Amino acid sequence: MTTALKRSYRHYGVYLPVEARPVEGHTVQSVASGRLYLNKIRRPNTYKYDLPEELRISTASGAEVELPWGWETTHFNKLSFWQELDEGYYSLFFEYCNGGTLDEFRDKYFEKLRPVPEHFIWLVAQRLAEAIRFFNFGAEPGTDDEKVPWNVIYHRDLAPNNICIHYPSRSDASRPPRTGFFENAFPDIVVIDFGLSALEGDDDALLRPAIFWDKNEADEWEDIYMMGKILRQLCQTHIPVPIDDDDLNDWGDRPECVRMATVNDYLDAADTRYSNQLIAILEQFEWPNCETQMDAMGTQVSPSGRVVPNHTYTPDAHWVADVLLPLAKQKVRDYRKPPAGYPPEYYRRLDVSWTKPANLMPFVYDFDPAVPEDFASEDESSEGDDEERGDDEESEEEEEAHEEEGEADREDGGESGKAEENVDGEDENEDENGDEDMSDGLSSSSEDLHVCPKPNPETRMQELDTLRRYQHLRPKFRIVSLEYEVPLMREILKPPPPPIPPLLDDDGSDEESERDSESNPDSSEPSDEESEETSSEWEP
Repeated sequence: MTTALKRSYRHYGVYLPVEARPVEGHTVQSVASGRLYLNKIRRPNTYKYDLPEELRISTASGAEVELPWGWETTHFNKLSFWQELDEGYYSLFFEYCNGGTLDEFRDKYFEKLRPVPEHFIWLVAQRLAEAIRFFNFGAEPGTDDEKVPWNVIYHRDLAPNNICIHYPSRSDASRPPRTGFFENAFPDIVVIDFGLSALEGDDDALLRPAIFWDKNEADEWEDIYMMGKILRQLCQTHIPVPIDDDDLNDWGDRPECVRMATVNDYLDAADTRYSNQLIAILEQFEWPNCETQMDAMGTQVSPSGRVVPNHTYTPDAHWVADVLLPLAKQKVRDYRKPPAGYPPEYYRRLDVSWTKPANLMPFVYDFDPAVPEDFASEDESSEGDDEERGDDEESEEEEEAHEEEGEADREDGGESGKAEENVDGEDENEDENGDEDMSDGLSSSSEDLHVCPKPNPETRMQELDTLRRYQHLRPKFRIVSLEYEVPLMREILKPPPPPIPPLLDDDGSDEESERDSESNPDSSEPSDEESEETSSEWEP
């Protein structure tokens, strides 16, 4: 087992950008806590309400509609804190989801032409159905208490790229359980980005074009239709896209171009067929002739002879709450705790974490950052280089080039400045004083430590007049040293081997699974003795 290493990372500032997102914003890491956030900037004239939509409908206390957030209710992205930078400018910090988006998840399965495990489709169905029920009736996830009166929420952009996956952190030992990691099979499904959302009673003139660009009004069917589209697309990742001159039946035409009744016909012999219950429930989102009438905004003649839009065949919110949600909850419950017990490698074969994106930072840690340390020892270790480099007269451009090449060149950059002073006739005593000035870690030049420049007074954190109720979250503006533990590799980086074992068919439990399974009614975690027996067979 590899010994964990410690490496320090130095940054001058409050937040450390680690990934740029030109449209939505960028991902940042807090120097104070090490947590990752998605920072989204909203500018004036990009919203028509008093507040941005992401703040108006959010988890923030005091929002016009407060989204539920907490343990076992992580269905909506948490707005951790926000700032009004200037009049009309808002900076919003959302919790970062480490599993990527649902469209990235779908595409990774499609690249390998592998079917998405059925348990995951039921999990997404349950979470999205709970979100739809909350949007329309105010019943928070985990409860059946509908609120009356209730102001209906319209997300209006419930696309796969606005649904994230998050794998909760684990506090267990590095040895995997006998059955595999539960969290890797049942991650959190999180709805994000309410930037185009609306509330019942909003003026249609204030709405911006959303996922359906040719309509500027909020309707109940939009979010429900998109939920059905997402679930059906997850059932089609094993079906190749035909390549022809017309470029038909690509992902832009799915799922309408493939009937749910035919998805099992494309599976390999070793793959587990999708259940009749899943196929039947998702067929409720199809309309007549959807193979050729693929546009939800298109029209057709109904049996009564009237011309109706295709989206009129979409189920309503009551069907989602009363039919789809109870069935999805029961199926997920059965997968979480199979009645026949837990066969070896059970959660491993349901594992979907191989689709997880690479970590944004090279070192991820779940402990407090290191205490700020004195940088004198590192600066003193580089003394004496000035005598060897005293005759080296490089231009400032050459010095900057060296400073960007690595840590060693950055340390030599400080000594290069002293060498130039010797050439200019400065005495040795002044050089020694220069070393002492650098040893405190607050050099007059920000390039000595290769750090970001100090913000000007207009953008200093102290100048931000409004941090609302989150004053305790404002970190100090100072140089800190973060120690990153290099974690042991425990994540699954390749797809689980087929076939994915069936849990239950529509008639009952599988006999073969019942013979081979080992009962574990109290907990999904195996004993230490069982873990030791199988740990030698596990490979990262």
